[in-house]
Amino acid sequence: MPHKNLLVNFKRPSPRSISYEVEEDKANYGKIIAYPFERGYGTTVANSLRRVLLSSLPGYAISGVSIKYYDKSGDLRLLTSEFENVSGAY
Repeated sequence: MPHKNLLVNFKRPSPRSISYEVEEDKANYGKIIAYPFERGYGTTVANSLRRVLLSSLPGYAISGVSIKYYDKSGDLRLLTSEFENVSGAY
């Protein structure tokens, strides 16, 4: 069975095509917006940045999570316990 060449029309994004803006520049806060990414590349880049930042910033940790969901009647609810059932989640 012949194999299709799946990379025939693959276009690799070049670093020159991705532009970025530094929105805020402070001593303890920074926000950088980078765009556009090919489909799937945004998640890859964001995951890599998240892992690098979490591993290189000692003393920081997730201390709380707030989860909101819509129940069957369409009302917005707050998940109050890790043992609470979320309707529609299997």
